[in-house]
Amino acid sequence: FYLDREHKYLDELLDFFNQNNNINTLHVYPLRNYFSLLDKGGNIGIKGLADFLPFLENISLYIEAFKDRNNMELILDLVLDLRDFKYIHDRIDQAILPDLTIDSNASSTLYSIRKKIQAYETSISSKAREIAKKYSSYLAESNITIKDGLPSLAVKNSYKSYVKGFVSDVSNSGSTVYIVPLEIIEMNNEIYELKEKEKEEEERIVKALTQLIKEEQEAIEKDYLIALRLDSLLARVKFGLSYKGSVASISTSIKLEELSHLLINRDVVVKNDFEVEDDKKIVVITGPNAGGKTVLIK
Repeated sequence: FYLDREHKYLDELLDFFNQNNNINTLHVYPLRNYFSLLDKGGNIGIKGLADFLPFLENISLYIEAFKDRNNMELILDLVLDLRDFKYIHDRIDQAILPDLTIDSNASSTLYSIRKKIQAYETSISSKAREIAKKYSSYLAESNITIKDGLPSLAVKNSYKSYVKGFVSDVSNSGSTVYIVPLEIIEMNNEIYELKEKEKEEEERIVKALTQLIKEEQEAIEKDYLIALRLDSLLARVKFGLSYKGSVASISTSIKLEELSHLLINRDVVVKNDFEVEDDKKIVVITGPNAGGKTVLIK
């Protein structure tokens, strides 16, 4: 009974593809560990949220592809139990970029923080040039040097007390002292504080998105199990079609046509027809090496 029912699932999908229908599903990452983490009150993180995206998109694809197909009784039974969580998919998709960073538009707060950081980072360079011009008579060279990620002025050692800031480096000869001006330090402190706020807001967004999944976890887990089932069935049928296979039927006799190894090029592989009727008790299989005997026996 089980095998017969399993073959009926495959037959329904085979008919679906033979009628020039198609469904291109996405690769779905294993999600069971994430469900376990949610059960423990954990946070699945940015990568976890991104891993849910193809699965949630596939649910929408399944529902759209198989809706109103009354001739697919068994497949329809599976699909009718699916719930579409497009709103969760879209919310995550809008928030997380392909490089697993948070999009600035994920929240107005994050957008505002990043705009301020960008403004400070842009103004640091112009501020450094302004300060360099102010202290030009004290400098050993006019070019601004980056030390530890911050603009530094190359100040003559004898004038170092005239430029307020912290020493980031000293030349080998000791005649030049590299100083990060106090104004630049203050601006960098502002950037540091903003980046801490940025980090906090990103964490808040990830927690909020995780909570969306948590609130519907039971239904989403049910969808996941159905999606795994459908993915398995679709994969078997698509693979079978790729080598002109057919769905087996259960019988007291055996009839196999063009039986061949699945992984050998169909243009060169040896194919065999094989039939055993009910009244046959013994079959002797002979043939040359690479003639298909092992595959036939299996």
